[in-house]
Amino acid sequence: MNLVSYNRIDMEEETQKEKYITPIAIGFLTTIVPDFLSEAFSAYKKRDFTTDYWQVSNWEQWYGGAGVALAVSAIEANRNRLYYMKDMSVSQNVCRDILDMFSHLSNFPTDVLTSLIGEIFTIRDVILHSHIYEINAEFTRTDWKMIELKRTKLQEYGDKKFKDLVDTDKLKTKLLGMNVLPTNIGFEELFLVLFVFDLIVGILDKNIERVSFTYHLHQKLNNEWIHSLSELLTFYYDQIPSNSFKSRINMLVGKLTIAFGTYMEYGPPYFIKNICPKCHTIGFRKNRSVSHCSNSACNFKLGIIKMDH
Repeated sequence: MNLVSYNRIDMEEETQKEKYITPIAIGFLTTIVPDFLSEAFSAYKKRDFTTDYWQVSNWEQWYGGAGVALAVSAIEANRNRLYYMKDMSVSQNVCRDILDMFSHLSNFPTDVLTSLIGEIFTIRDVILHSHIYEINAEFTRTDWKMIELKRTKLQEYGDKKFKDLVDTDKLKTKLLGMNVLPTNIGFEELFLVLFVFDLIVGILDKNIERVSFTYHLHQKLNNEWIHSLSELLTFYYDQIPSNSFKSRINMLVGKLTIAFGTYMEYGPPYFIKNICPKCHTIGFRKNRSVSHCSNSACNFKLGIIKMDH
């Protein structure tokens, strides 16, 4: 299914008539963002994670930052499409509009989803509104060892949600731990934005309707076709070289499973549900034909039994 068919509204008349709506940003997530994730990861995996760094490489910045901006715009485009299909009027607040879709659910963790959506829109604003920091770095010329580093954010940048959702001492968002220093935005931020998108899809699929948030990945990774965000995220999760980032993902999966697990269908179509049935390690289903645990102490596998004829 392509983007046009997602946005086509068939009209039953004798002559062929079709009506289209125009949230083209939905297609960014389908086609461009996975390529940007790959390019950002190619630079990310070359980092030295045993040392601190004050900026990521330009290659990772450009592809990671552009991917974040495009992925978040796809969330807004999907909000507009969903509200149009339900004949509802959008507000100026994307987060509130998405939350309103779940207002009928008992004990729904509104505060957690508010923070998640707010934080990814905060990172989008940092990129697209070009927040400016002054960075003064002093290092040795022989081995580039950092002596002193000072970062100063100019006060005119950032809105109320920035102040509410960001730890200004660490320069990271409070829940997801995403960098708000523009020179540090890269693969990890893009991965987490897609992580949140996948979570929203999972909640909508169970409680509103499937394909409320539309995308149709058709990517080939390691010579295998993948079709879901969960499979895309799992592909990179298995290769992440940073133990601290992997630990943060594991912590988030645990916390968000407690918050939203009952509001999502059981099973691996969504990243936080894609866990080994034996040891609960993340990333069990790799694609439609490969399911195995990446934990070497477990190594549990599921497959199709081939019958001899």
